[in-house]
Amino acid sequence: MSSDDPAGHLAGLAGFLRVVTGVDMISELYGEREATLVYDVHTATPVGTQRTAEHFRLDDTGITSITLIFDGTPWQPMLAVMNPSNAPAAKPAS
Repeated sequence: MSSDDPAGHLAGLAGFLRVVTGVDMISELYGEREATLVYDVHTATPVGTQRTAEHFRLDDTGITSITLIFDGTPWQPMLAVMNPSNAPAAKPAS
C-alpha cells in the first residue's frame, strides 16, 4: 500500500488506534537523513502483538517518506470479515 497524499497514511489510523492497548519500543536508530523505529503494538484483537518497523526519510523540511513494515498475514481473516469485498478469492475446487 502506498499513498502520494501526505495525509494518506492517516486514513485508517483512527480505527486502528481503537484496538491498540499499548506499544513497546524495541529499538530507535537515527542517521543524518533517516530514522528507524522497531516496536511491538499490542492489540485487543486475535492478532495480539504485532512487531512493526517504520523507516523515515528526512530532508531540511521534515519527513519526506515513511515506510511501514509488518506481517499483515494475521490481519487477513479479521479484515475479510470487516470488509468482504477485499477478501482473497476462493480457490476453485479441483
